[in-house]
Amino acid sequence: MRKEQFITTFAAALVVCMLVAGYAAMTATYSAAEAPPVPAEYLAEVLTAPDPDTDADPDSLSGKLQQVQSTVQTGISEVVTAFATDESYAGRIAKDCGETGLSWQALDLTGGEKIYLAQGSMAVLRKGTATCIESASVGLTDCQIGRTLEQGDELRTGTLYKAAVPAAGLHVSGPCTVILSGDYSLS
Repeated sequence: MRKEQFITTFAAALVVCMLVAGYAAMTATYSAAEAPPVPAEYLAEVLTAPDPDTDADPDSLSGKLQQVQSTVQTGISEVVTAFATDESYAGRIAKDCGETGLSWQALDLTGGEKIYLAQGSMAVLRKGTATCIESASVGLTDCQIGRTLEQGDELRTGTLYKAAVPAAGLHVSGPCTVILSGDYSLS
């Protein structure tokens, strides 16, 4: 009986010691959290300081990554500049379809307008929605796939269309931008 009493007393004392140690550890943790913060200027200086080992050597991994990043940024800037204007955008599409030496003009429309093209005039729908208008049962020709659209067919953005006959055109159903080359009339 005495042995059981000793084990129980020892276990209780051990539990009390563990509780006191846990409380002390928690108190120490909370006290450390209240320590004075590191000044932001110091952190900025340490984190943004150049590393003399990697910045001086262009063959290091960091140097190579910087070269690749510079090349990618230059490439992106060139692409954005090339597509910056509607006219250059239409010129690239026309060039891809074999049409060169055209001058382009962009029209921003609100919707409901109809554009009638002269024979041989071209149009590119930059943004928005529009449908084909036929003239003499002939609509616009999709220059990329060589298909002639019919009355009411929807135009795709970024596609070059050519009027095979006079007065074929497009009906703008909402706000959009159309880029045109050649003569046209708006109603």
